[in-house]
Amino acid sequence: MTYMDRKQFLERFVFSVAEDFKSRSGEPASWAKGHPKTWGDEDAVIETPDVPERKPFEYSTLNLAVSDDKRLLAVSKRNMIFVYDVETRQLKSELKGHETNVRTLAFQPQRHSNQVVPSNTKNPENTNASNTDDTYLLMSAGSHASGADPILIIWELLPTGHLVPNDLDEAPNIASLASLAVESLLPTLRTTSPDLTPQDLVSIASSLQSPFHSAISSTLTAHTLHKHQSVLPGASLPSFTPIPSLFHPTRPHSLYLTHNKTTQSGPRPPAQLPQVHIYNPSSTSTPITPLQTLSGHTDYITWAGFSPLTGRYLATVSWDGSAYIFDLEDSSPETGHSFSTGVIENPRTGAGGQAWCAAFSADEKYVAVSAAMGRVVVVYDLASQKAVATFPHDAEKGYEKEIKVRNWVRNMAWSPVEPSDEKTGKRQTLLLGTGVEAYLWDPFAPANTITTTTSSSSSSAPSDSSPPSSSPPSPPPPQIPQHYSLSLPLPIMRTFASFLSVSHDAVSVPVSKNVNEDTLDNHRPQPAAHRSPSLELITLLCGDGTFECWNPERNVKWRFQRPKGEVMEWANGGVEVLRGGKLVSLDGDGRVRFWGLGVGGGGVEE
Repeated sequence: MTYMDRKQFLERFVFSVAEDFKSRSGEPASWAKGHPKTWGDEDAVIETPDVPERKPFEYSTLNLAVSDDKRLLAVSKRNMIFVYDVETRQLKSELKGHETNVRTLAFQPQRHSNQVVPSNTKNPENTNASNTDDTYLLMSAGSHASGADPILIIWELLPTGHLVPNDLDEAPNIASLASLAVESLLPTLRTTSPDLTPQDLVSIASSLQSPFHSAISSTLTAHTLHKHQSVLPGASLPSFTPIPSLFHPTRPHSLYLTHNKTTQSGPRPPAQLPQVHIYNPSSTSTPITPLQTLSGHTDYITWAGFSPLTGRYLATVSWDGSAYIFDLEDSSPETGHSFSTGVIENPRTGAGGQAWCAAFSADEKYVAVSAAMGRVVVVYDLASQKAVATFPHDAEKGYEKEIKVRNWVRNMAWSPVEPSDEKTGKRQTLLLGTGVEAYLWDPFAPANTITTTTSSSSSSAPSDSSPPSSSPPSPPPPQIPQHYSLSLPLPIMRTFASFLSVSHDAVSVPVSKNVNEDTLDNHRPQPAAHRSPSLELITLLCGDGTFECWNPERNVKWRFQRPKGEVMEWANGGVEVLRGGKLVSLDGDGRVRFWGLGVGGGGVEE
């Protein structure tokens, strides 16, 4: 078969695993009790409202965002946004402001809460708002449309999920305003067209009611948007950056991009090349002005994000083949950045090519960059500014078989760091998503020597053949990384089935004292001293909407599967973790589903 569209793929594809994750002893992962599950087996569901049909050739996606305190949930469908209360699952707000499809949706973390008192509050002097009075900021980035610039909107929401009210005590009655507008035209019509009968005038008035209603509604929406939300015309968010990386971990700062279009069709003046801007979304200035502007790339920026521990570093990745690492506390005054990787080359072919994404380690010591057309991943030590590991290796460098990266590595996630890791010698691993395959790679295994070369655009990014001295000593593990792959009936399905996202999280799920076959099938009970207060969870979201979770420690997996034949839209960032280890997914059929991992005697402790 030489051609397949998405509808044909969804009608024929059934999620199936060719090579599963395994335990250290090589045993394939076992199922958690009650799995695999399919749509319809969820604990609860939200039926999101219908929206107008998309225009011909319009790229349409669904997006999910959850506030970090897990109280509010937002869903975008085409150009509409719906806000829900997580506990009650009730719809609280419908946000209108985008003319094009919403591409990215993100809540600013509540640690940077605005604590703004609405202007119509009875006691405006009470500025010592408690946490329950904090406002939420929701960012929505519109996609590029033909001939239109992107737009970033910052919505201010109350803890109830409603928009912060305007200065009017009551919203105007739009229907009454429309009727008044129509009635004002009737005397003129009677004078200029005396042949019109009363029935004609009634018919004309009726036909005008709807257009006037729409026009007044749009005008009031635009007024409210201008007055109570911040709009950044021409601003966009990077396509492959996980939401947490968009926000500074200790300051109320975020980032956005401007001029972020490819230069592959022709060069542009330096002032029109892609730029990264750091700003405060809570700023009350109009318009919002950036605190800092970072530049250097000559093509489309695919990834930009803050380091997760202190926010000292900011990395940017571009189709120009390079990555820039900015030390925001001590950047070079000459270049503005701490160091550049230069154009990263494939060690086997010597070719460069587009760079796609990056990921900071949880301890903020390393950054990984996917480059050379997404076929090579290089890990850099941030302190020494040197490359310390590369993936994949040549066969003679230690792997038992050659690893070929067939697709772009466009999703990466480091393992979480636990306080006990240093004592136990547990090393950080890096989860790589490439097409319908995923690798769990140990960059700091003793055999992992650097083989990547770089085209030096900066003298501060040389290669190094030794792992960083700060890596804890440990015996070498098996040289083949953990490998996971899907089974495809037809190779052409690879394009549609490729993983949309990968994540590696520590999920707070208290496990009861008696973990047995009633909670995790085929799981041997562990002594209390060996139990972790959190569950290490790897999640892979397939292009068909199915997602699978795996816990490496217990070698147990959960699957939440799209039924065969269910036709759906793209759902970006469609899985989020809630309190107590519960999951929420936005699926391509437009439904929000709530799932339980089922860990713990009789359920999950809240």
